[in-house]
Amino acid sequence: MKIVKAIPPGTPGACSGKYQTYLVKDPQCQTTWKIVCGSGGNGGHKFEQAVLRSFKSLINGKTESKYPAGMKMAKAICSKLKITKPNAEIRSVSHVAHHNTARVVDFAAKPSGIGSSIADLCIELSNGKKTYVSLKARNALTIASVGAVGCFKQSGNRIVQTDTHQTVNNLLRYLAVDVSKLTQGLTNAKNKTRTKVARPEMVLVAGKIMSSHRKLLRQFLVNSVGFGYYSASQNSKEQNSCKFISRRTTQSLVGSTIKSVVLSYPRYYSEKDNSKQLSAWVTTDKTRFKIELRNTHGNILPREIKVSIIGLHNKL
Repeated sequence: MKIVKAIPPGTPGACSGKYQTYLVKDPQCQTTWKIVCGSGGNGGHKFEQAVLRSFKSLINGKTESKYPAGMKMAKAICSKLKITKPNAEIRSVSHVAHHNTARVVDFAAKPSGIGSSIADLCIELSNGKKTYVSLKARNALTIASVGAVGCFKQSGNRIVQTDTHQTVNNLLRYLAVDVSKLTQGLTNAKNKTRTKVARPEMVLVAGKIMSSHRKLLRQFLVNSVGFGYYSASQNSKEQNSCKFISRRTTQSLVGSTIKSVVLSYPRYYSEKDNSKQLSAWVTTDKTRFKIELRNTHGNILPREIKVSIIGLHNKL
């Protein structure tokens, strides 16, 4: 096996927003594979594997599994899909998350269905129909992770904004982010320059956001949720829910109006009291979202936009 290319996290072609993706080629069969090498366990991935293996047990006619939580979720999904005899009605279940490339979320007013691009599982029925399922384990709130590599760079001892990542720059503008304050916070975190105030400053900026920018920001949230897939989530009590996310579901979930936006900037006060990310709490007339511009490696330069729903398990 030979590594032919290394793809940075969160960039086009990458399979992870956190770890490097490697293109590895098998010289004998001339097949190229994508491999991500992470560190430590991932609860979400373990849960996905537990559900996948439980589905395969069901297809083989078994109703029990050594993964009780996974089997419980698999049965909940079958119930939602009105599948009563999995061994006869399901042709195959595959784990497709590792095929996904970095997701693009923008401000387009006419988004397309995203089931095949965000799904964790693809269920193919005996009639050939494919159903895509996004799995959310306990405490998982993220609905979108978007690559943001290159939106900021180091210039001397300072962190500065670049003009190479238009989506990020537009998002910051629509959120009424003070970029000078953002870059100063990142610079302070990098140089460990202590601020005067210990606690983080929460800045209410809704009044500064123009009506046109509110509409674009709302559309960004709509595109982050997407549609055309089933959302199967597990709450803290391991209770499962499975819901089809249609275009109408997403529009209703996001709501029609941005009510408030609160920002928290990067800062440094001490080794134990600091933040390297920008956080924005966006509240609509229906739901509260959190948007984070952050570095997933524990470094300074932002590499990813993470979009979450507060109270996701009560929503999806």
